Amino acid sequence: MSEAPLLDEIDEELIRLLMADSRQSNRAIAQDLGLSEVTLRKRLKRLEDTGAIKYGLVVDVRATEMNVSGYLDVEARAADVQAVAEFIADLNLCAMCCARTGASNIRAFIYATDTRMMAATIETISRLPGVLRTEFRQAAGHAQHRYELIMPEAKPHDRWGN
Repeated sequence: MSEAPLLDEIDEELIRLLMADSRQSNRAIAQDLGLSEVTLRKRLKRLEDTGAIKYGLVVDVRATEMNVSGYLDVEARAADVQAVAEFIADLNLCAMCCARTGASNIRAFIYATDTRMMAATIETISRLPGVLRTEFRQAAGHAQHRYELIMPEAKPHDRWGN
């Protein structure tokens, strides 16, 4: 996979259309964008090949048996942050993991079927080399759960007249 390209205005509109209804036909999308189907297919292939877009399925967490979820903050030695973050990100219970600034230099959103499973997961992470401290904050509910990029309707400078 090569480096993701900067998105142009057509790419951004294409992504908005796919996010609104990813099941619509290439023909319909091409018409909406004023492109030929061939041009649209080439554009989609470029975005796919560079990793700029990926396809997946979003499942509502409320429909699963994942009854416990929340943010796990991890403080790790600077030399170990990348390895610890990659370990956490590779867990099938991890929805999001990122390195960040501050004392807790890793934050992850993780799920478990119950508190016992969550405790075992946190214990496993806390024993990783370089992990100094963990702190878990359980979610009390999910008002909204979206990790995909939300494409703005307009560029900030367009919205604010700059």
